[in-house]
Amino acid sequence: MYFIPFLGCDAQNEKKEIDLSSLRGPYLGQKPPGETPEFFADGIIANKYLSFHSSLIFTPDGNECYWQCQVNKNQYTILSSKIKDGKWTPPEIAPFAIIEYRDDSPFISPDGKRFFFISRRPLNKNDQGGKENIWVMERTDQGWSEPEPLPPCINSLTGIHWQISVDQQGTLYFSTHKNESRGRRGDIYHSEFANGNYSNPVKLGNKINSADYEFSPFISPDGSYLIFSREKYGIGAYRLFISYKDKTGNWTEAINLYESNGIKGICPIVSKDAKYLFFLDYYKSHSQPFWVDAGFLVELKSLLSGK
Repeated sequence: MYFIPFLGCDAQNEKKEIDLSSLRGPYLGQKPPGETPEFFADGIIANKYLSFHSSLIFTPDGNECYWQCQVNKNQYTILSSKIKDGKWTPPEIAPFAIIEYRDDSPFISPDGKRFFFISRRPLNKNDQGGKENIWVMERTDQGWSEPEPLPPCINSLTGIHWQISVDQQGTLYFSTHKNESRGRRGDIYHSEFANGNYSNPVKLGNKINSADYEFSPFISPDGSYLIFSREKYGIGAYRLFISYKDKTGNWTEAINLYESNGIKGICPIVSKDAKYLFFLDYYKSHSQPFWVDAGFLVELKSLLSGK
């Protein structure tokens, strides 16, 4: 296991060790948020690390938590904390993570059996590494299996970056991007999973993708809605959007969550119990984790259905 000393960074940039051992209960023992977004674990997780690059993802039983963030200067990797003897353990580099490959964007399938992440590690002994690809691990009695890359029909795409998501059928959602003279451009794709195989990725239609940069999708477990990020107002000006499946199975026009509910950011993830929306937003020049009551997602769908 690759190890470095764990030091966080508080709001005054003072180095402090991170200790979660006094925290008990779901979601690192935090008081649930209301309808206004709040820091997640303010003063414990939020503000302690220089910058987060993924939201927090919990296993379905709530006993494990994973996220990616900056742990030292120019070093990012996936961290983990678990409930042990009723307490959350101090964050550690996840056992499968390798700092030099900047492992990123952890996501756990709704049934808790598969763990996806992005890594720049070599695909095989003949590969030099450096390109971001999607990897997966299987849950075993001993923990997570050794990471394996997804097949070439997925990983041959250039520009894979940021959050991955899967529904309860195993359908994979991810995005690719490229830099152009006018800025970044990217689209969201999906690939169906059947009989142990992925289909060729298909780019989602114009209800989701646009001339802007779409990325970091979250698909609900039942596949009924998709939340994603869009860089709509210039580089770094991110907004969260949501689209629902209509009665015919088509995506509705995406709703800007900042305009409807005052929520903006990147890397949306809805908790397994569907109670909370986690996402990242900027605070003092660094991306930090936030969460908010997710009840408004049902309300938005009802409003659309009533039109």
